[in-house]
Amino acid sequence: MNLKKNTIFIYASIGLIILSLAAILLFRSFHPSDLLANYFSVHFNNPERVNLFAYSQLRKLILLGLAALLFLLGVKYLHLESVKKLTRSFEEFVLKVFSVRFLFAVILAYLFVLFYLAVSRYDLGIDEAVYPLYAKHFWDSGFAHCLYDGKLIMVDNFAMLPVYIASGFNFIFGLTEVWHFKLLISLLSLTSVYIISRISQKLYNSATAVLFIFFLAVQPGFGFVASSFFGEIVQGAFFFSAVYLWLKDDFPLHTKKILLISLLFALSIQTKFQVSQVLVLTLFIFHFIDNKKRALSILGFTLVIVVLLAVIRLIPALIDNKNNIVPYMRFWADQFGRYTSAGYLFYIDRAHFFNRFLPVIFLPFLLTGIFMWTKTPVERFLSLFTLLFFLWWIMYFKLSNYRVVFIGIIPLCFLLSAFANDYYRKALEAGKKSRRSLVYMSSAFVMALMLYGFSQNLIYAAIGNNDAVQFDLDETKSRLFTPVAWDNSQKEFYGEAAAILQSADSIYIPTVGQACFVPQFYLGENRIFDYTLLVNSLKETDNAKYVIIDRTAFPLGLSEGYKKIDSLNVHRNLILKKGGYELYSVSKKN
Repeated sequence: MNLKKNTIFIYASIGLIILSLAAILLFRSFHPSDLLANYFSVHFNNPERVNLFAYSQLRKLILLGLAALLFLLGVKYLHLESVKKLTRSFEEFVLKVFSVRFLFAVILAYLFVLFYLAVSRYDLGIDEAVYPLYAKHFWDSGFAHCLYDGKLIMVDNFAMLPVYIASGFNFIFGLTEVWHFKLLISLLSLTSVYIISRISQKLYNSATAVLFIFFLAVQPGFGFVASSFFGEIVQGAFFFSAVYLWLKDDFPLHTKKILLISLLFALSIQTKFQVSQVLVLTLFIFHFIDNKKRALSILGFTLVIVVLLAVIRLIPALIDNKNNIVPYMRFWADQFGRYTSAGYLFYIDRAHFFNRFLPVIFLPFLLTGIFMWTKTPVERFLSLFTLLFFLWWIMYFKLSNYRVVFIGIIPLCFLLSAFANDYYRKALEAGKKSRRSLVYMSSAFVMALMLYGFSQNLIYAAIGNNDAVQFDLDETKSRLFTPVAWDNSQKEFYGEAAAILQSADSIYIPTVGQACFVPQFYLGENRIFDYTLLVNSLKETDNAKYVIIDRTAFPLGLSEGYKKIDSLNVHRNLILKKGGYELYSVSKKN
């Protein structure tokens, strides 16, 4: 290393350390959240978390500066010959080992461990618990619904159809434990990833297919999304199959092929409805990009099939009760009208979600680079869909739901793998003399992604608490401030609660909404009631009531649940406690 440059870097490292220490000392007196509020009028619901985040980043900068300083001082004054020899040996090892086959073998080993943990350790989260209930009723009555305080609720009667059909295997053979559903969706997700990777292999080559699996597998939350009863990964198989069948060649499209393509697009929508609006817009715009591909015909048939499937799925609901059409149509209208009108801070917060995949500042340049690189109709369609989906999610979609982003992440990984492999091959051909450096740099990049992405997903799987992972990914909570420990309390609690409670007992939850669905899954729908019915029941009868206070209903702390129960002027006697789940006997005070 040039000694003059070495000295400059030494001073730069010292400056970085001093500035970071000065910032920490400054923030001791003037908190970052206060500075942002006073000078930029930016306010936060949880200022302490913002302060902790700032401190953690500054500490990382200090550690980075110290590491750089020690290395530079060693190079300048000690020469560190042993370190240089070790580095050269490592380079030789990388050059010999680094290959697509080696990467594929590592990915397979990682996926085996990840899905073993995901299936055996994850519990049911507040959003996920309802879907097996929908699936159960789908097989019992022909339409998906759930019960809430004994009343029929029409939800998701237009989505998850392929997953509900596949779940028939579980209900036919009585495989209805949590891990059975986790295994089912994991197998469906892995099959979907295989289908998309095969499409990548057919369009490009095996290296691109392996890179697609790698880029997708390192996404934080991939294991959570792929093993949870949601369907974002599954819809990708239908979506990519339709795109491949449609745009893989220039042969004229006949009516039967258009119908098949439209059916696959419709099944993609019937798996995850959130893909519908962006897909419709993409097909419409693509007509003007390439009017020979008959995008409007495919769009028209797709909409007809989606509506037809929805009507067919409505028939069992109407047979049960003709009044079911009202909540059914209302929910459809709500889905189409679900948008946000928040201010610019909301959009900034949404954009920040993409920092979990890659620095958001690079995302526009990456998408622009990919769009300019595109050569085939498949690439043009996917790049347009990806761009529109991200814009739709940031600017329009009402819910800050992390897993929905994967609908756009999957095509991004597909394009990124083709783009990266094409760029790597061209760079290798253009600079044959620098092959050693190129292979070393690319392998170092792959290993860095591997360490980051694999560790994130394995940590999430090790936690086992589905809601803790969901809240971390949605940035409601952060595992940076909580210990990483396996939490199996949900299964243990409901296993013991089922032995304590009688089949005729009613159980109450001191809240309203989806928090009822987890106990419904474990204990039965007809015996779980919300806070409103608890209040009424206490007024009408004097006998003790069973009440569950849990982390599902009160993810920020059980104390809020205690307050709600104690406000009713009752005795609260603990019967069972497992982690964040507690069963009480509640009775009136004399």
